[in-house]
Amino acid sequence: MRALRAAQRRLACSDGSVPDTNGELAELAGWLLHDAGQHDAARAMNYEALHLARLAGDRSTELLVLNNISYLDCFTGRPAAALRIARSEPVVFGWSEARALAQLGDRAGCLRALDRARD
Repeated sequence: MRALRAAQRRLACSDGSVPDTNGELAELAGWLLHDAGQHDAARAMNYEALHLARLAGDRSTELLVLNNISYLDCFTGRPAAALRIARSEPVVFGWSEARALAQLGDRAGCLRALDRARD
């Protein structure tokens, strides 16, 4: 985390704007924390990454991070939270919606989400 903060300080723009790389660095740190089994820290870092991506206007990183959060929520047994994220961007997150519905035991909803995701 200290290394991320140091890198973010070095990458800060003199005009106070946030470069795209800060969100990308935080997104990577979130994955590393997830891989290390530090799920609470990974969730916090993902929300930091989301915030930074939005500040920078980096829509592609924002969508990537939302997908990561949804995945982490399913992985840690929070399918309802994952479903809320998946439904916020249905075109992008159709598969995430299906996965969350499956975890919630909604077979019919899961199959409908898969059909929509394939279209």
